[in-house]
Amino acid sequence: LVFRDQTEERAVQRALAESEARYRGLFAHALSGVALHEIVLDEDGQPVDYRYLEANAAFERHTALSASEVTGRRATEVYAMPQAPYLETYARAALHGEPASFETYFETLGRYFSINAFQTVPGQFATVFRDITAEKEAERLLRDSEAQLRQMIDGAPDPIFVQTEGRFAYVNQAMVALVGAQRAEEIIGRPVVEQFHPDDREIVA
Repeated sequence: LVFRDQTEERAVQRALAESEARYRGLFAHALSGVALHEIVLDEDGQPVDYRYLEANAAFERHTALSASEVTGRRATEVYAMPQAPYLETYARAALHGEPASFETYFETLGRYFSINAFQTVPGQFATVFRDITAEKEAERLLRDSEAQLRQMIDGAPDPIFVQTEGRFAYVNQAMVALVGAQRAEEIIGRPVVEQFHPDDREIVA
């Protein structure tokens, strides 16, 4: 009989199993969408597409796509596009280990995403992303509101200005006319009191 001590081997297998279980738990329950892919090369070794290998539940929530339906399929098939979205960026991550982080509007899904892409093993990459459509819409509404407010203030008949540390930070057109300037840029950054008559400067200060 030949006996072999398998204690160390079994310990390694147990550690690997525990690590795999932790990975699976993080993958399955992550709030961000996570998908694993492999780059598809043509006969000349050039990237022409990428294939979905796996995706988590958050992927489905963020994209409204079924993970089971995209797994094993090429991106061009999934999105019915002649070229896989962000192929160059993802190819650099998968083939050259160049991570990427970017925000984008994905017209096919009608949503904005914040995406991180990185190599997992040579030829494969992962994307970790979240839907930021609501944030972008809130930013747009804020910009629109600010633009409307600025139009109201710029068109107001009364002089209005904002000062910071005694200098003009903002002036409306009525204020520009009051001090005899032609453009707001002539006043911005200058001391406020200098734009008023010497008899009024103490009150202004």
